[in-house]
Amino acid sequence: MAKTTIDSRGAVTGPGAGLNVKGPATFRAGLKEAVVAKTASATLTAGGVYTLSGAAAITMTMPDPADVPGAPFTFRCVSAHAHLITSSQVTQDTLTICDPGSHGTRLALPAVVGSSVRLISDGLNYMVAGQSGSFTIATPSS
Repeated sequence: MAKTTIDSRGAVTGPGAGLNVKGPATFRAGLKEAVVAKTASATLTAGGVYTLSGAAAITMTMPDPADVPGAPFTFRCVSAHAHLITSSQVTQDTLTICDPGSHGTRLALPAVVGSSVRLISDGLNYMVAGQSGSFTIATPSS
């Protein structure tokens, strides 16, 4: 095992084991995403954390994944409605919402307060990166 020293020269590997940081260490704040309350259907243009509520289920339309590569989108239900997240390409039947088991053009959250899903654009699709509760991915014809 090698020892890594971080100093004015950068990261230097030498004999031994462990990590040694010489000089002052500074840390940057991590990613901070804005939380936006959505109470009506909307077309999104940027990633963020979206809370979904309203008198009835609402629909969030995602931007083309090619327009927001790497962007994370988190959706959390704060009302007991089956909110819907759709692909901007839903009319072309382009399957852009994906998890390991399914691909589709829309994602339906259950009518359960606290259910959530995190999607990340890879530039071609939206990949499910995490969830709390269940969801259903489907196409308009299903």
